[in-house]
Amino acid sequence: MLIHYIHDSIYYREQVVASKYLSFRFSLALYHYLNENYIEAIDNALQNLVDSDMLNNDNYFKKSVSLFEVLKEYASDSQLEEYSLVLKRICKGVIMNEESAGISSRFRNYYFQ
Repeated sequence: MLIHYIHDSIYYREQVVASKYLSFRFSLALYHYLNENYIEAIDNALQNLVDSDMLNNDNYFKKSVSLFEVLKEYASDSQLEEYSLVLKRICKGVIMNEESAGISSRFRNYYFQ
């Protein structure tokens, strides 16, 4: 029984550290944005987008998408392409995991070539 609480404690600490990392990265992106260093701001927002998805942190995922959308007009073609690829990969994962959506594999193969 005690081992269960130890694992919960470790998991909690890992989540706190991950959240602090995402908070730092988002703050760094905002710092660059406010100082008109748009390329760095976009790079940090994109990295935070990827990391927040990987860590299942919806709060920072939403914040990162919002910040990227604000900065979109300053994005390079490669940054826009990366953003599109990240969102497409996430969407593909959602569709692949959705059991009750009734989406055929033919649709998935067509849309995500």
